[in-house]
Amino acid sequence: LDQAIALLPLALASELAGLDGGVSGYRVTTEQLFEVRDLAWGLLATLPPGYFSTNWMMTHGNLYAAIQLSRDLVSILLFSIIAVAAFNVVSSLVLVVLNKRSNIAILLTLGAGGRDIAWIFLLQGAMIGLVGVAIGSLLGVLGSLAVPAVVQGLEGLLGLRFLSTDVYPVAFLPVDVLSRDIVLVAATAFGMCILAAVYPARRAARLAPATVLNQER
Repeated sequence: LDQAIALLPLALASELAGLDGGVSGYRVTTEQLFEVRDLAWGLLATLPPGYFSTNWMMTHGNLYAAIQLSRDLVSILLFSIIAVAAFNVVSSLVLVVLNKRSNIAILLTLGAGGRDIAWIFLLQGAMIGLVGVAIGSLLGVLGSLAVPAVVQGLEGLLGLRFLSTDVYPVAFLPVDVLSRDIVLVAATAFGMCILAAVYPARRAARLAPATVLNQER
């Protein structure tokens, strides 16, 4: 296949390696990726002395730990961005309450309860969150799927490699869009928008209609 790998019949490969029909090692695959150490020890216990084992944790464990750390940091950064967006929802709804004080007071004098007013602003916050989550999720998925092509284009344009095979096991930027991550981020963002609407809703519900209408005269 290349300078390091060749596909040969087992008998021919054993003969060329001088193993007299034997093999120099076994390659084992498993779906339990994080139990490879226990699996290796179990196999060594059944083999004659002189065998040793290697696994992906020994060769790429540090890289995996670095990727996990980067993932955790990205999660914290994403949560911070969502929190800032939620604060913007709070400030926007508070401004709406201030601008609509007279309308809220009129609704209260016509018989609307404080709970009804609170529900109006909670629903407004929910609508803002729902639209933002839908647009953000769509743009996020499309952007993620476009990342490999964008990186490849930048590498060709700039004449450099972002991922060197001397450090990473792959020379391209892999992208795997997981539905559970999309649902988790969307649910978190939507929940924070709902929570952000609570304070403006309570503030609107507690307006004193007589005082507001007297000030508007």
